[in-house]
Amino acid sequence: MITQERLIEKINALPPSKLSEVSDFVDLLASETARPSFDEQDELIAQFAAEFGGTEFDLDEDLERAGMEIFVSLDKTVLPCVIR
Repeated sequence: MITQERLIEKINALPPSKLSEVSDFVDLLASETARPSFDEQDELIAQFAAEFGGTEFDLDEDLERAGMEIFVSLDKTVLPCVIR
């Protein structure tokens, strides 16, 4: 496994023109780790539904029905890959 010191050495060895790419990549990695887990997302969706169901912020019934129809029709052999 690479150490922080070795990584810094590698970055320091790059030409200045590459530093913005490194910065962008680090930002991408940070945004991916800041994303809620699937279980946390499930909980957030459930909380939203419980709080806003039946209000003006609720999903349009037709949109919700269409989404469920698509979900139900998914190939069940690839479904775990699609969801997670």
